[in-house]
Amino acid sequence: MQKRIYYNQKVLRHAELYLNAYGTLMVYGPPGSGKTYLGLYLAEKYDFDLEVLTGKESLRDEDMMGTFRIVLGEEGRAVPVWVDGPLAKAFKKAAEGRKVLFLVDEITRIPTRYLNVFIEVLNNYDPDYYVFYNHLTGETLKAPKENLAFFATANVNQVGTNEVPEALLDRFASYLYVSFPSLEEEISLLKRWGVSEETAYVFAKFAQVTRRMHEEGALEFPVSTRCLVSLAKAVKKALEGSTAGGFEREVRIGMELLKGQLPYLTGSVTGNVDWEEKAQVLLDLYLKVYQEVYEELKRSKTQKSKPEGLTSKTLKEELESISAELPSFEAKSVKEEREEKSEAEKKQNSEKKKKNVNVLVI
Repeated sequence: MQKRIYYNQKVLRHAELYLNAYGTLMVYGPPGSGKTYLGLYLAEKYDFDLEVLTGKESLRDEDMMGTFRIVLGEEGRAVPVWVDGPLAKAFKKAAEGRKVLFLVDEITRIPTRYLNVFIEVLNNYDPDYYVFYNHLTGETLKAPKENLAFFATANVNQVGTNEVPEALLDRFASYLYVSFPSLEEEISLLKRWGVSEETAYVFAKFAQVTRRMHEEGALEFPVSTRCLVSLAKAVKKALEGSTAGGFEREVRIGMELLKGQLPYLTGSVTGNVDWEEKAQVLLDLYLKVYQEVYEELKRSKTQKSKPEGLTSKTLKEELESISAELPSFEAKSVKEEREEKSEAEKKQNSEKKKKNVNVLVI
């Protein structure tokens, strides 16, 4: 099995420091920035037993603590058997002396009333042990704090999330904002999934610009790191068994596959009626990024050097130049642009009629 690699080094340094020092860490940031993956990476790196609880509206106590299940016993009789949930498992493993990371993924998706159990769990009653009373079994579980760490993830500014009680927020000793990786880090990540460096550069550079558009209110959702990885995997899969590969083919297949993400990025799935116009702008932008990298490759063959665009020195300048040329969706709405186009067409038709009249008069 391929070991995990985490590329956002700035985030990683702080996460390792906080988790090892405090034992409790909540990470938050935009969807698809690698928050959950960070928890999985830390568990693997530090050899933690991993127990995961995924937040959802339908979550109940049984999903955390466990439940009775009916199994067939002797002579085919149905017998109720208790099965521990992830929280109970984490406590029991830690009590046995094993190092455990309890990962609460999407904590803001858990209904507030079911978060109260964590207020009890992350207690300060005992300086050395976490204490947890399982009211479904009547057990009181104790786990050495040195053996049990808590890691939670939360998305920011999302509709449909629940408020985390202040009493619980206060019990998490450390917090860390997980931003998207740098351009260079995302290029390294995408190369790992099988695309060429040049293709990875086009994908990552395109993603960076969509994030800037999103920040400025011109795009509903940016291309996340998760989207990029999905795109790279899809391109690799599409080219399996094909003898015609290479940079140009990867990028062109990438553009076709990108069309499958455009309804999400442009807000079609959330009811934006103007998504098609924005989708076309994104495709034009993608082609522009591709063309720039292609021209750099042509120049590099003449100069026998690495394409200038693949060095960190000019990346910021290039991104700014591309962003500056993008149409502003804030300046004019699509409706206004259509009205202006309609007026221009009317004016043009009127001028044609005048010319025809002048010809008849003469």
